[in-house]
Amino acid sequence: VESTNHDTCQMRLFKFVKLLIRFCLRLYRYLKRFCADLSQEIVRNRLFEAIFPGLRIGKGARIIGPKVFTHLFSNMMLSKEPKLIVHGNVNIGPNVLILVEPTGTLEIFDRVYILDSCKIQVPHQARITINQGTTIERQCTISGLVSIGQECILAPRVFISTGTHSFDGPSQLSIREIDKLMESDFVHREISLEASVFVGVGSTILSGCVIGRRSVIGAGAIVVDSFPNGFEIIGGVPAKILRRVNS
Repeated sequence: VESTNHDTCQMRLFKFVKLLIRFCLRLYRYLKRFCADLSQEIVRNRLFEAIFPGLRIGKGARIIGPKVFTHLFSNMMLSKEPKLIVHGNVNIGPNVLILVEPTGTLEIFDRVYILDSCKIQVPHQARITINQGTTIERQCTISGLVSIGQECILAPRVFISTGTHSFDGPSQLSIREIDKLMESDFVHREISLEASVFVGVGSTILSGCVIGRRSVIGAGAIVVDSFPNGFEIIGGVPAKILRRVNS
């Protein structure tokens, strides 16, 4: 009986050790893969910093699309390649995601700050330009065909996008199916913020809007129309002119 019990304990110990080894191997493979991906991203970011001496990329930030190799030989860049163009000193904060699709261009000028957890997405054949002295605070999203002027301030959680959805179509089709049908005809209508625009916390600016110089957009506003005259305080849902800026 004692011999049987001893054998049973040995078998259980053997199974436990076997499971432990299997778990450790899986953990090792996962950590190895994770560290490789992480190191590749770090190396990639450092290469971009080497190409653009004024560029500073924070921990966890990712630049997807533009290839380091093509930027090393910028005079040979093909028109279909995603492009990242940096002028002067640019700071990209931690956990920022920059996605530039083929034929898209992201151009950033001197003294631009893009703070943590922002997302910038440039779709096919679109361009996003961020001019000098502009600050984009945390958790902002910018997508589509967008031009942001000099010395602008975007407060946290601002959403700017030229993307849209089609709702008119055959009743038997879902919204997703209608979107797919209309996708080939979709044209981005540029959003333009002129110089020294302040955009308040949690505001939304939608396709085709032009915001004039020294305008102020109040917190939580949803801007669906253009306000090109400038020196105006805009707010509400939908946004409207509240008053002129004293100058």
